Amino acid sequence: MQIEDFMNRASVMFPGFDAMRGLNRLSLDMTEKLLFFQLDRARGYTDIALKQWREALDVRDAASLQNFLAARGEVAQQVTRQMQDDFKKLAEISNDYSRESQKIVREQSGKKAA
Repeated sequence: MQIEDFMNRASVMFPGFDAMRGLNRLSLDMTEKLLFFQLDRARGYTDIALKQWREALDVRDAASLQNFLAARGEVAQQVTRQMQDDFKKLAEISNDYSRESQKIVREQSGKKAA
């Protein structure tokens, strides 16, 4: 039996088979998207931390310490902005998943009704 025959028979025998396959594919795609997002953000936050560490190592006197400490406010704002952007991106990914999964289920329901 070829795989196409198996898939056709499974679709007939198990009415939710196509929806299940679609949802599994969607879940895999979303998992991949989330993993790459997390890797990218880990890199981004690591870069910020390493930059701060390097700048701290450059403190040599009271003036450079004062400059270093004065810049922490901007760094905190940068991190806050980045976190806000990250939460927005995660919400978009979640909304995409919800919208696409509902679409798959609707399409399968339409096939059953036909």
